[in-house]
Amino acid sequence: MHGSSIGTLEIYLKKTTLPNEVVWSLSGEQGDAWFLGSATIASTEQFQVVFEGTVGFNADLLLSFESDIAIDDVTTERDSCMIVL
Repeated sequence: MHGSSIGTLEIYLKKTTLPNEVVWSLSGEQGDAWFLGSATIASTEQFQVVFEGTVGFNADLLLSFESDIAIDDVTTERDSCMIVL
């Protein structure tokens, strides 16, 4: 998440019976290095994991496309997360 007008990266759980639930979120400039993020998901029903990136605004409060969000190496496991960021 790097750039002068970065927005937000959110991860949601999408279930059929409930509204989407945010399980992880990060906003703003984070630099140009890779970081680890993790979230524990507890559900007894089927769900989808949704990754949503939104654009930010520049100094003039106009939508800006001068930033980048990247996601890499996504894994799922049946155990709880050891590290929660």
